[in-house]
Amino acid sequence: MAGKGKKKTRHIVPGLVVLTLVGASGYLTVELRKQETPGVTEVRNVGVLDGTGGSGGGADDSKATWSRLENPARSVLRGGDGQIVAVLTDGSRTATLTGKARTFQEPAATKSKVSTRDWVRLLPEEWKKGAEKEQWFKDWYAENKDSEEDDLFAFAFQYVAGAPDKKDEQGTIYAGDADFGPLNTTGAEGGDLRLEQSDFYDFLGVQYPFRDGAVGTPEAMRARALDCSGFIRMVLGYRARYPLMSLDSASG
Repeated sequence: MAGKGKKKTRHIVPGLVVLTLVGASGYLTVELRKQETPGVTEVRNVGVLDGTGGSGGGADDSKATWSRLENPARSVLRGGDGQIVAVLTDGSRTATLTGKARTFQEPAATKSKVSTRDWVRLLPEEWKKGAEKEQWFKDWYAENKDSEEDDLFAFAFQYVAGAPDKKDEQGTIYAGDADFGPLNTTGAEGGDLRLEQSDFYDFLGVQYPFRDGAVGTPEAMRARALDCSGFIRMVLGYRARYPLMSLDSASG
């Protein structure tokens, strides 16, 4: 994920974006649950996922099963009661786990509310067919299957209008009500009301060392600001720890 060398992007209200994503996630989950037979290429017993034989879902974990579905290619874990416990898509670093129902909202921007049982978390590796047999996934799943620690949806809603400040041990504010960017007083950027290019380290107000050796230096006028791509980099990168690079052209 690259930084201020990125191309311009449209203005997007973070809360509304995530409301759409949560809604889409719920819709896709419903659609997936309709696919009890079509696209299934393999069904088998889970075996040991967490060292005890349990899968973390369903009334009878010993009867939990994995299946493969297509379009997109993905692995689905169902608990002993047949309900979906986890969905992992080939080539993706995110996993959707079924858990406690939550409701997300941004009252300052919309009256809409979205409730979901989906918890979306970052995997340590890209998912591929058969990865449920690998130790890295067994360890990750054992740690995350019943976790109610903040996930990607929770992170995202910590920057909407009125969100309370959160500070780390060093006193750095890493979450809270975020502006899109400083006011545009020059008429540049096509006459937009706000200037773009406010990255996550601008919000934080601290320097950030990237994996490619570059260091992101915050601009004072962009303090507590995130543009649309900066918001994504904050949520997926800084908060969820997806590896970040300084520029679009960076590799490695």
